[in-house]
Amino acid sequence: MKLNFRNIVSFTLLVMLFSCEVPYKDNARLLIKGQVLDENSQPISGANISILAREGVSFLSGSATTLLNEIESLSDGSFSTIMLLPLDENFAIEVAVNTDYSLYQYRTNTLTFTPDNYLIDLGTVPIRRNAIMDYNIVRENVSNTAFTYTFHYQFNQCVEIYANDELDVDETFCFEMTSRGRSLSNDNPNDMGNFITPLGSEVVFTYSTNGQPEESQTIIIDETTNEFNFSY
Repeated sequence: MKLNFRNIVSFTLLVMLFSCEVPYKDNARLLIKGQVLDENSQPISGANISILAREGVSFLSGSATTLLNEIESLSDGSFSTIMLLPLDENFAIEVAVNTDYSLYQYRTNTLTFTPDNYLIDLGTVPIRRNAIMDYNIVRENVSNTAFTYTFHYQFNQCVEIYANDELDVDETFCFEMTSRGRSLSNDNPNDMGNFITPLGSEVVFTYSTNGQPEESQTIIIDETTNEFNFSY
């Protein structure tokens, strides 16, 4: 019998990529529950809750993510599921509604930590409606040859990292402040763009013209679509 070397290699790669299985703690059942509410404490139904394991490194793509379970929130925003307890150093629960809302992740290491009473209760999941900020900066005075600006705003994600049963405040980032900005000149005097930030948050716009001391404006994000026009 003549063997095809190319087919052997292809089969070997497939085995390496897909044969890795997530180990489970013997017959241990894990209860995961919580409730998805918006920033006005109104329930969100139909939110997608994904239980994930990032159990290792695949041959081609790096980290390998396995979907262990997937459920949706009910009409009152609540959700619960019982499953075998996976043993994974990058165990995660992800809550996603749609692009109109922020993303939430819970992460822990179930290789070294067994949840008390085999329960992970997320409580009220911090989900907020997204808002878009469109901005347009235009030079009107040609004597202004240098302009620097920065937007300071909240990032629209919440990732909570737990070490054992305690929130790791140093690793957690939940609606943290971030920034974006640019320096404009004669070659590029105008700029435009957009970013996403939680509805109801504040954006601080700081700027300096021709090297003068910085000035700032505070913008309240009170609509899902916001427009900011500035001329210098």
